[in-house]
Amino acid sequence: ISTIARQVGIVVQNTRLFQETQAALEETDLLLETSQALALALTPQEVADALAERLMATGIDRCSVVFCDTYDEDGLPQWAEVMAIGDVDPEKRDLGVHYRYPIETYPTVQRLIRNPETIVVTDVRTDPRLTEEERAYMENVGGIAFITVPLVSRGQVLGYVFAEHSHPYTFSKRELSLYQTMADQAAVTLANIRLFGRVQQGWRETEVLYRVSRSLVAASSLEELLEHAAQPAIEAGASAASLYLFDLNEAEQPEWGILAAHWQREGDLPFPVGTRLYLADFPFTQLFLADPQVPRLIEDMEAAEEVDEATRQVALQLGVRALAVIPLVSRERRIGILAIPWSEPRQFSEEEERFYQALGALAAPVVENLRLLEGVRRRALQFQTVTEVAQVASATLNLDELLSQSVELIKERFDLYYAGIFLVDEYGQWAVLRAGTGEAGRAQIEAGHRLEVGGNSMIGWCTAHGKPRIALDVGKEAVRFENPYLPDTRSEMALPLISRGQVIGAMTIQSTRVAAFTDEDVVILQALADQLAAAIQNARLFEQTQQALQEVSRVHQRYIREAWEEYTAHRQRPTGYLLSPDGITAADVWRPEMALAVERENLLTLSEPDGETTGGENGDERPKAALVAPIKLRDQVIGAMDFFEPDEAREWDEDDIAIVEAVVDQIAQALESARLFEKTQTQASRLALLNEITARLSTALDRDELFRILGQELSRILAFHQLHVALYNPQQDSRHCRLVPLTGETGGGRTGEAYREAQSFPIEDSLMGEVLQSGRPLLVKDLA
Repeated sequence: ISTIARQVGIVVQNTRLFQETQAALEETDLLLETSQALALALTPQEVADALAERLMATGIDRCSVVFCDTYDEDGLPQWAEVMAIGDVDPEKRDLGVHYRYPIETYPTVQRLIRNPETIVVTDVRTDPRLTEEERAYMENVGGIAFITVPLVSRGQVLGYVFAEHSHPYTFSKRELSLYQTMADQAAVTLANIRLFGRVQQGWRETEVLYRVSRSLVAASSLEELLEHAAQPAIEAGASAASLYLFDLNEAEQPEWGILAAHWQREGDLPFPVGTRLYLADFPFTQLFLADPQVPRLIEDMEAAEEVDEATRQVALQLGVRALAVIPLVSRERRIGILAIPWSEPRQFSEEEERFYQALGALAAPVVENLRLLEGVRRRALQFQTVTEVAQVASATLNLDELLSQSVELIKERFDLYYAGIFLVDEYGQWAVLRAGTGEAGRAQIEAGHRLEVGGNSMIGWCTAHGKPRIALDVGKEAVRFENPYLPDTRSEMALPLISRGQVIGAMTIQSTRVAAFTDEDVVILQALADQLAAAIQNARLFEQTQQALQEVSRVHQRYIREAWEEYTAHRQRPTGYLLSPDGITAADVWRPEMALAVERENLLTLSEPDGETTGGENGDERPKAALVAPIKLRDQVIGAMDFFEPDEAREWDEDDIAIVEAVVDQIAQALESARLFEKTQTQASRLALLNEITARLSTALDRDELFRILGQELSRILAFHQLHVALYNPQQDSRHCRLVPLTGETGGGRTGEAYREAQSFPIEDSLMGEVLQSGRPLLVKDLA
């Protein structure tokens, strides 16, 4: 019996060894198959499928292969996705595949992740480590016993596998070792595939960044740069792209955002390029200003908790559902952002996040350089405008033309909505619009638009204080005139026009953009306004000088006319001369064609008898040909010169006309010289006569003798019927004078008697009284 027992024991031992050897061989074959299948896998999905198939070959009822992603700062995964499921029931193999869930919802999985060791549960109904939710889930899927093995590579959990039985089950050490080995093989393969994928992804990202970088460097404008920078996002379905540049405050913090460039797939722009936005009015901007190094990616604007409600509503109205905000930082200064929206919710990948991170670093220095370049170009254009306004000012002294050309030039070069110039009136009460651009300017000028100096308007304030005033948002400006002709104005600037320390007017500059003017704009435009003020003052002085010259010319012409009228009226001989074959004779010749030339004040040529010259007052015959030139002295006609052919027709050529014009000019000067000479001779004769009379009057010894000599002398030079001398002493009697009658017939005989016959004469309402009270002579040519 003992011998049989030993032999039976040996047989049993051998059987066990054989079975174990068979199991080991099967496990080895399974591990070899698993290794071969994993070696052929090229994607994570192929790894999961191969692993699930080999796990089911171990005799379990169900298995799941789960991969992790989205790692936190500590390297722990936050999300898991079911990649493959094996089940003895073929209909259940696809249930739950690609289901994603946050790991924090399953405490058991969380423990596995934090402490990556195999978890074995022999009966979910009694295991205290499971939560009620986990226990209910396992019973629902039919799992009573399971083993969970983590997929770990280089200390990082890449995922885990579930091997389940539908009944209570105790896993052997061999099974634990098998599952661990299979998991380790899968982890290595998955890690290599992910590494290879990252390398390939890195190559793709590097290629994209290189292409974008080359395009950015080659960009010649901000619009071109934006299009190149946003091209990958545009290809990924982005609906628009915007480039905002910042204006920094004194603390070097962004204060204003300027829309510098925009691209849109379809529809109208939300607001025009160049619009300035005050960042403090938009709470959402604090999200990307808080961390200027990290792109802000919003996957669903409607559900994003970090977005304030006002921003959310505006974004949804504009059709923005997802948004990528890429900060632009150059030399530790925040210079702007790239904003790329999508019209549908979007899940941004790690690849996109890395791309946007690198894009910001690549684009920032290029943006800054282009901004500086465009700033230089803009300043150059502005200075060129200042120069051109100066050229206009130097080229014209017509005030209206100067103002009109200046406002049009300023509006065009500074890209403005409206520009106008007001000038203060002579009383300093009103600023009157003298020039304005476009239809609005024309309508205002026709309406006589004016604003009170010191009134409730920016122009009124500016002209009263002599300082610029700027409204970056006219809706918030307290001192402003609401102009119905300019409804789209959003920013306005009033600049004083100051010449020689005096405010002579103001210039209004208006834009459709909020906060359109910078401090540099104010400096340049004020310099332009100062230059324009000097030009306006010069034009005004020129106009005044011209008016004064015209007045002097009119006075001189009137003097010449009156002098020649007087000269011809007192001449005792004819005032004309006639040259004929018989010689030169003095005669009052005033032919009809001469009257016509004088009337027209221009040279006149007649080749045939003219219906307007039908004969003169003396019955002059009509000439066959005539060349008549008015004799002008300083644009005043003083006569005419007539060259005529009474019997023969003649064509007057240009040489004839040129000779006559030259001769007439010389004749005008000669005649004026002769008149002045005669006038001088006449005045000399009168002075001699006056000296003689004065000498004789000085010999009188009494009043009677004085009156006698006065009567005799005046009767010699003047032909008069009566002569009276009025004696007036206002201290004795201011209302009457003594009127002494003298006549040229009496000589000296009746002078004393006439004096004694002098009568008191009232001076009120009398010609004599007017002369006595005014102290000026009075000439009355006809008392009737």
